[in-house]
Amino acid sequence: MWNMTRLQMKNNLFTGTIPRHYGRLDELEQWTLEGNKLTGEVPLEVCDLLKEKLGQFVVDCFNQRTGIGFECEPHCCSLCRDVS
Repeated sequence: MWNMTRLQMKNNLFTGTIPRHYGRLDELEQWTLEGNKLTGEVPLEVCDLLKEKLGQFVVDCFNQRTGIGFECEPHCCSLCRDVS
């Protein structure tokens, strides 16, 4: 599993935070997480993937009303989908 290149996890209504161990997916080139109910911060281990091979990392933008989503810093997400 650790050498997969694409991970599509969108529209599953996952809750909680992004686990740090996903940062070990160092062959990942594309990862989509939008359409879930994730909160918190993107772990630094995941942000570091963007410095390697990960070219596309899509998450939901932070929605102040619901508290769901992420403040998407430029070095940590390639695309932030607005869920307002």
